[in-house]
Amino acid sequence: MRYAYKDATGWHEIDGSFTIGEGPDMIQFAAGWPDQVTADMRAEVGLVEIVESEAPAEHVRVLGSSLAGTSVPHRIWLIEPLPIEEARAMAWARAKDVRKSHAEGGCATMLGRVDTDPDSQGKITGYATDALAALAADEPFSVGFTMADDMVVTHDAHAMIAMHRAVQKHLNACQQAAAAIRDAIQAANTAEAVFAVDIEAGYPA
Repeated sequence: MRYAYKDATGWHEIDGSFTIGEGPDMIQFAAGWPDQVTADMRAEVGLVEIVESEAPAEHVRVLGSSLAGTSVPHRIWLIEPLPIEEARAMAWARAKDVRKSHAEGGCATMLGRVDTDPDSQGKITGYATDALAALAADEPFSVGFTMADDMVVTHDAHAMIAMHRAVQKHLNACQQAAAAIRDAIQAANTAEAVFAVDIEAGYPA
């Protein structure tokens, strides 16, 4: 909670240690004092809890705030429109984080769900390459692969290749979803419209 006191010049928000009064009547208070005492003690020195306004929307830039009100201070946000290019950059940075989360969050395959983080992708690609080579040489292939639930499941060559294909389809779908989101962000012509774009849309389960 934040507090303020009022004098002839208006409301003053306190931050850290503070003083109230002037000359011989001046009293200095330590940082944190308002939260350590009762409401009655705060009232005795004229401290009033600030009524916080709703947080500003994403599509504006906060320049600061002021306090208004007769007996109770209400916060008034000082804002300006966010430039469209800045809004697009912010939204796309968030969208890329979402893309990474979905792409590396695992996917379903013929024999169960697998991890799709970079390390897992590398292992799957390596095993699938070996499986293709084994099929081409008419040699047996079998590998125990640790699935997303930590269970080890035996895969033959066809199952391993199918896993690789499933992962690649998953990654491609994530790229397509992100591309559609990027296009929507670029097509938006106001900062408000930019932040209205659903950056979770279109991703595979």
